[in-house]
Amino acid sequence: MRHYRVMQELHKVEAKGPFTIEKFTKFARTHQEMLFPAFQLQLHLQEKVCGRSFWTRCSNRRVELSKGKFVTMGELMELVSCLTLIIAVFSHHHILHRLL
Repeated sequence: MRHYRVMQELHKVEAKGPFTIEKFTKFARTHQEMLFPAFQLQLHLQEKVCGRSFWTRCSNRRVELSKGKFVTMGELMELVSCLTLIIAVFSHHHILHRLL
């Protein structure tokens, strides 16, 4: 039943215009008790899948890559793939020199 209340409250926020990260942040601060089960589930999953330290490192890396700004998962994946390509090129620079 709690999830129904959360959805009702989210729909109220959404009815006032697009649901932005700023709106969700405000909602999360003012409705902590409603979101608590979701956060408990997240922590439990993190413990069972790779351990909390793994997810903490991933979170820290995401903040580092995004320079502390909010980015969508798609933007983050694009950034990581670009960095991976750059690292691959520089780590195999001897192959690049042969091609040039």
